[in-house]
Amino acid sequence: MPAAATGPVTALDRSEDETAPAVDDALAPPQRSVLGRWLRLGAGWFLVVTGAIIAPTPVPIGLIMMAVGLGILATESRFVRNGLRQMRRRFPAFCAKLRGVRHRVPGFARRVIDDTDPTTEQAAAEARRQPAD
Repeated sequence: MPAAATGPVTALDRSEDETAPAVDDALAPPQRSVLGRWLRLGAGWFLVVTGAIIAPTPVPIGLIMMAVGLGILATESRFVRNGLRQMRRRFPAFCAKLRGVRHRVPGFARRVIDDTDPTTEQAAAEARRQPAD
């Protein structure tokens, strides 16, 4: 590549012997492994089931476990994501409270709140475009 060139490097600007990834590859999200997905699904379901068993105790740790488990499952399963969207559609007051605390939660929880929000066009388009798992 000429030394005076400026701007982003494209695949056409590279010689064949360069091993640097293309610009598009650098912006692509990292690939998740199948084993990692199964581990996240297993952990999510474990937390949901264990939380449901522990929920009747006086300390509300079971509800927290169920919420974390559903959050993990929502990132991995369209079926769970669509179910959470339907639940939020059915309980608009709960949905409004989630939107209200969105700015106070960590990025993981913020992403789950955004992905399961039934009022966004993106969520509706995704639900129509992709069948449930």
